[in-house]
Amino acid sequence: MIHDDGFERELSDWFAADAPADAPAGLLQAVVARTSTMPRRRAWGVGWLRLPEWDVPSGRTRSTRQTAWVVLVVALIIILSIGLLAVGSSHQLLEVGPARNGLIAYDNAGDIFLVDPDGQGHLRNLTSSSALERSPSFSPDGTKLAYWSEQRNGSPVSLWVMNADGSAKHDVTGSADFLSSEDTQVVWSPDSRSLAFDAGDIYSSSTLYVVDADGADLHKVGSGTLSRSDPAWSPDGRLIAFRGHTIGLLPDAYPVDAAIGVYVIAPDGTGQRRISTSVRAGGAPNYTGFGGPPVSASPSWSPDGQSLVYATGAAGHHTLAVGHLDGSTERVIPLPPGDHLLPLFSPDGSRIAFVDPTPGDDGAGENGMAIPWVIGSDGTGLVALNGGTPTAFTTLLWSPDGRTVAGYELPSGHAVLLPVGSASGGPVTANGPVSINTDSQGLLTWQRLAP
Repeated sequence: MIHDDGFERELSDWFAADAPADAPAGLLQAVVARTSTMPRRRAWGVGWLRLPEWDVPSGRTRSTRQTAWVVLVVALIIILSIGLLAVGSSHQLLEVGPARNGLIAYDNAGDIFLVDPDGQGHLRNLTSSSALERSPSFSPDGTKLAYWSEQRNGSPVSLWVMNADGSAKHDVTGSADFLSSEDTQVVWSPDSRSLAFDAGDIYSSSTLYVVDADGADLHKVGSGTLSRSDPAWSPDGRLIAFRGHTIGLLPDAYPVDAAIGVYVIAPDGTGQRRISTSVRAGGAPNYTGFGGPPVSASPSWSPDGQSLVYATGAAGHHTLAVGHLDGSTERVIPLPPGDHLLPLFSPDGSRIAFVDPTPGDDGAGENGMAIPWVIGSDGTGLVALNGGTPTAFTTLLWSPDGRTVAGYELPSGHAVLLPVGSASGGPVTANGPVSINTDSQGLLTWQRLAP
């Protein structure tokens, strides 16, 4: 929570100027007269406040006045409580929608670094150590970072959490070894209290896990014959979307696995259901493109939590689809022929960023390059980012304010910030892409700050 002393001073000054120093004349007598005719309760109770029972003999002015004062005290407590709650809530950062850009975190040479929102200034190392740390992820409230760590060669790869300034580092998964998850970015719950991730063979069998940020309650989510990967937490925190397919069946095998699709499930493993209706919805499994960073194919939630966007279709010929949360509808976004993958809703939900791999030797993007695109969520306004120049076949990331898309460029091996437009769709005054001077092949993560 951001503490705003200026606002509190203005509020205090307003109270001092507008509130009378003394009670209006006749107020006490009026309250006494009004309350003396009201029926008694056995005890006054207001939520957590329990006041003792008084024996109030009828017709005695002193006892009636005492009751009136109790009413006034209770009323004042209620009013002050509501005011404090209102002031406190005004400082809380909304967990969805556009926000102000904060620091950027990324991994490089086994450490986690922070850099200013422009990607250029005040570089600092948060985890300078002999451990191998990768794939940081900011919590929605901007106060914490989750990351994967191998403390020493041969030790279990585990999930860690630290404060945004690098303090209070702690292991949240313990002795369980999640080696296959070290390159997969963790997703936070909207309240910044829990994390979801997948582990296992992403092509054959992957398991979904949830753990509290303090290391409590590590558990598998779901059971049965479904492989679950690439989780995405719903804006209200009630559901986790994921890509699913039958355990042991490769997603690109023939005949097509009937279970392939986009699903949602509650964090406790209940209420699983399929959202997608098209064949092979969800896109290709995450993997590392040749020469590029890890690729995550998580479904992307709209800010209102009512729909998800994902790739769908045969290998090499994917398109984008938006499925409604109740599974009633699935709308295909009209796009030119290509292989459209890794779609991601903008913070305000008005646009979708995605990549289109450029053909390699087999015509399927094996050269590790892709063109980043943005299109309106209604299917209009298709624009190629970076002037249509291929960067790398990688998961994209929207900046919190929706003005920039972050990716990864080849052959430099640096992260790149690509200007897109303002939240209203207008141009951005920027001198082209900004390259972050790092050899990181992990994914960037952007801190959200209150507007």
